[in-house]
Amino acid sequence: MDEDDDSDSPTYVEFTVRTHFYRLHTLLGVCSVWRNVGISMPLLWRLVPVIRDVRFTSSHQATSLSLRRSRGLPLDLAVIIPHVVPEWLVKILAKHASRFHTVNLLAQEPHTIREVMDTLMKHNVSNSLTELSLCVEDLDHSDRLDEDPYYMFPPESLMHSRLVQLLQSISRFRFFGATLDWRQISFSARMVEIRVHSVIIGTDSVLYEFLQALSTAPELEKIELTLITSFPDISLGDPPLIALPKLQSLVLDSLHFNTLSIVLRSITPLSHQLSLSLTETSLEKIFSARYPDLERESVPVTELINVLKDVPIDTLLVKGPDESLPFLDLVLLLGEITRLDTIKMDGWKISETFCRALTRRDHEHGWLPILPRIQNWHLTNAMIADEVGLKFLIRSHDPKMILLGGYMRCASEGSEPDDWEPLDGQEDIVQWLVDNVPTIRLMPGGGYTPPEFLSAIWHL
Repeated sequence: MDEDDDSDSPTYVEFTVRTHFYRLHTLLGVCSVWRNVGISMPLLWRLVPVIRDVRFTSSHQATSLSLRRSRGLPLDLAVIIPHVVPEWLVKILAKHASRFHTVNLLAQEPHTIREVMDTLMKHNVSNSLTELSLCVEDLDHSDRLDEDPYYMFPPESLMHSRLVQLLQSISRFRFFGATLDWRQISFSARMVEIRVHSVIIGTDSVLYEFLQALSTAPELEKIELTLITSFPDISLGDPPLIALPKLQSLVLDSLHFNTLSIVLRSITPLSHQLSLSLTETSLEKIFSARYPDLERESVPVTELINVLKDVPIDTLLVKGPDESLPFLDLVLLLGEITRLDTIKMDGWKISETFCRALTRRDHEHGWLPILPRIQNWHLTNAMIADEVGLKFLIRSHDPKMILLGGYMRCASEGSEPDDWEPLDGQEDIVQWLVDNVPTIRLMPGGGYTPPEFLSAIWHL
C-alpha cells in the first residue's frame, strides 16, 4: 500500500478527532437549550485534543475547553504534533497527568514522543493510564532505515526504564513506526491487547526476543502484527514456543515470509482465531530496509504452503491482484489449507478464470486442487464480469453468508465494454444471491473498502 496516500496515513487519527468535535459543536449550535445541555455534560468532553497548528492557538483553546468542561472525569488524550512540543502543552500535561485514562501520541520522530511521555511519566500517569498508543509517522526517516535499531526510547535511558514500569500497569499497548529494546520489556497480567504496526524489528533473533516478551502477558487476548519486518538469520535455532491461553485473536497482516513463519511456529495454536492477510511480501525475504529491492529473496509458494497447510485459518484477507500473491499461487495454497471459514477479497475481477479456479470440486480437475468449503465470502470492490460463473462458485461452497460490493458491466445503450456501474441491489445476480444464500449483505454504491484492508490506518 502506498504510504503517501492520505486516506491511509496515520493522520486518520487527526480526522477522527476533528470529526468528533465538528459533530459536537454542530450539536451545540442547534439551539441555546442544546448548547447549555451539551456544555454541562462532562462525558462529551473527555477527549482532550492537541492538534498540529501553525501557532497552536486553535488547538490550545480546544484543549482548555475539554479540560474545563470534563470536570473531574478521566480523560482521553490525543496529541498530534509534528516536531515541536509547545511549552503550554508541557504545563498542561504536568498538571493533569493523573487524569489521563488513554493516551494517543502521533509525531514525526521519536524525540517528540519522548518529550511528551517524559512529562507524563514524571507526573504519575501510571496511576490512571490503561491504554497507550505511540505512533511515529515518518516511515522514510534515514535513521529508521539504517542498520541500527530505530528506537522509540533509547534502551539505556531513564525514560526507557520508566516505560518498562508503565507497561506493567496498562491493559492495551499499540505502537507504530519505531521499536523498543525487547530484552528489557515484560508485561503483566493486566495486558490484554498488543498492536504492532510498521516496525522494523531487526534480525530474526530480535523477533525471538519480542515473542519472549509477549509470553510475559498471560491474559493477552489480542495480538495484531501489521507490516512488521525482521531480517533472516540462518544461524538461529527453532523459535521459542509460547503459550497464551487467553488469546482470542491473532491478526497477521503483510508480513514477509520469514517473519510470518516464525510467528506461526512460535505462538502455540490453541483456540484463538487467526486472521491472515497474504500479500506479495508473503513470498519474500528482505535483508535491508534501505535497499529492499536490491537485497530481496523470493520464496517458492511450496514453502509458504508447508508453513500454512496445517494451520487452521479463521479469516483470509486477499488484497487486489496488484498487491496479492499471484492468482495461481493463491489457488494452490487454498487447496492445501485444512480449514478456512471466511475469505475476504477486495478489488478482484470476477471473471471466468476467477470463478473456475475458486469453484469447489470433489476431485482435482487438471491443475485445479480441491478447495475447502468456505462458509463466508466478502467480495468488495468486485467487478462482476461472469454472473454464471459466480453462481457456480457460490453453489459449490454453499456458504452461510456473502457480503458483496462493487460493480457490474454497464448495460446502458452506447456504453463501452470497460464501463462499469455500481451495484444498487436491483441486479439479477443480487436477487439470485438473496434467494440462494441464507445471509447476504450488500454494500451499494461501489467504492466501499473494509477497514481491515486499510492496514496503514492508525485508529484513535
